Amino acid sequence: YIMAYYPVNDAYEKADSRLENMLQVRTNANLKIVNEKLKDMAEMFGYLYIDVNKNLTDEEEKLKLEYTIEGIHMNAKGYRIVFENLKEYLQERA
Repeated sequence: YIMAYYPVNDAYEKADSRLENMLQVRTNANLKIVNEKLKDMAEMFGYLYIDVNKNLTDEEEKLKLEYTIEGIHMNAKGYRIVFENLKEYLQERA
């Protein structure tokens, strides 16, 4: 299995310089490129590509603020959406 990276949201104030540095590199545009590469890699090696990001993003394709602690890490609500999305893949394999 290869799983997609989660989206981020850069709307938070960057009080922490480490977070600011992470959001400069970990942009949704970069994550989209990486996820496409992961999907290609999964196909090449015969792995299942898992994308559990459905319903995590807003209209701008950013991680919904209600699902994140500070723009990068998800809270319990976000992981609940991931879990619900993951169940679809588990049911397909059962």
